[in-house]
Amino acid sequence: MLVWGTANPEGLCESYNGLFFKQSDLAKTAKDIIGKPVKIEHKGVSVGSVVSAWTDTAGKLDLLLSIDTSVVEGSMISQLVKVGSCRELSLGYSVRMQGSHVMEDKAGEKTVLEVSLVRKGARDKCHIHGFSW
Repeated sequence: MLVWGTANPEGLCESYNGLFFKQSDLAKTAKDIIGKPVKIEHKGVSVGSVVSAWTDTAGKLDLLLSIDTSVVEGSMISQLVKVGSCRELSLGYSVRMQGSHVMEDKAGEKTVLEVSLVRKGARDKCHIHGFSW
């Protein structure tokens, strides 16, 4: 099964210093995320992988995911996507923090660890747009 959706809303401005993705972070992530595992609700075994990623004209991170329906978990989540019970995507990522006693803490490089198919994600606008068998 192939699933297409938005995994992150528009990136924030370059002066932003926090845990969310800036626009430049999303451009880098679109290159680095290919091959990352797909999970269900950030848990368990991988049910697939990211096969394509891009930022759309609005600056959102869109992904094409391949779900392995030959494994039980992949088959089950595919059915939940098909009937509309699982409608969103969520990124699992780490953020390297840099601190100093002279300056405020600074959020550094963000690294995506996995993408999850979820019922309700933490971020708005991260919906599954379509799928094919």
